[in-house]
Amino acid sequence: MSSIAERSAEIILEEQIGGFSPDKPVEWKSGGLHPFYVNCREILSLPRARSDIVSLYMAKIAQLQAEDPQFKFQGLAGVVTAGLAYGALLVDQLTLPLVGVQTVAKTHGTGSAVAGRIAEGTTYLGIEDVFSTGGSTIDSLNNLRAEAHTEFPNDTHEVVTHAMAIMSYDWSSTRAKFAEAQIKPVSLTTFPDLLRVGIKSGMVNKRMEKSLKDWYEDPHGWAARQNKTA
Repeated sequence: MSSIAERSAEIILEEQIGGFSPDKPVEWKSGGLHPFYVNCREILSLPRARSDIVSLYMAKIAQLQAEDPQFKFQGLAGVVTAGLAYGALLVDQLTLPLVGVQTVAKTHGTGSAVAGRIAEGTTYLGIEDVFSTGGSTIDSLNNLRAEAHTEFPNDTHEVVTHAMAIMSYDWSSTRAKFAEAQIKPVSLTTFPDLLRVGIKSGMVNKRMEKSLKDWYEDPHGWAARQNKTA
């Protein structure tokens, strides 16, 4: 039986949600050319894959609840936009409240960075689609913390302790950011998992493997080392 990490990676690769392209690198929104791209929002358009991913989220939650005594939550906080969509799919199964969180406060209405009602005494599990640098997830969840503490100044419980995504690049710099923010990141699968599945399936040959591992070790300098240009 496939592990949660392996099965999640298989879905991403089989459904072409993500793929390896060291010979034809893609430009990321954050800048630079990269030999891998993933768009987990596309899973929402695929009923079977979407159902499978939700089941894997639930399996991961159950696993963590059994293994980690600190993994406790009474609500979900979906990071806008994709994290909120996956949060909405999960809350009905968990029968829990849901809020949406974003990196900046709205410039209209209440001017809040949180959509929905924050519940007093509630610890929220952050829900994302992908952890890359972790910055937007952390900023969004810190906004939830700030608004919860403003609304309930005498409430001393932890508003957020964990965040969960479908996939994480699992860079050490990302883990360090989450640690500094006192949030534990967990994911269904990671880039190293995807690479292992890609190699196992024959999707990634030895030459590609070498290039992809080089990128993973230093993504920002990869294009120059590989003589890749836009």
